[in-house]
Amino acid sequence: MSVIKKYNDLPSDLDGLSKQVVDCIFQVHQKLGAGYLEKIYEDCLLKK
Repeated sequence: MSVIKKYNDLPSDLDGLSKQVVDCIFQVHQKLGAGYLEKIYEDCLLKK
């Protein structure tokens, strides 16, 4: 099974959720900037 086929079988609501997660990550990174440890970004995401 190809990777593309495997991911096309995911539920459509999972696609929307993944877009929300990526958007939140992008917003936190925009506000903090680059160069922090992953734990700092994780803590900020949990508080968002």
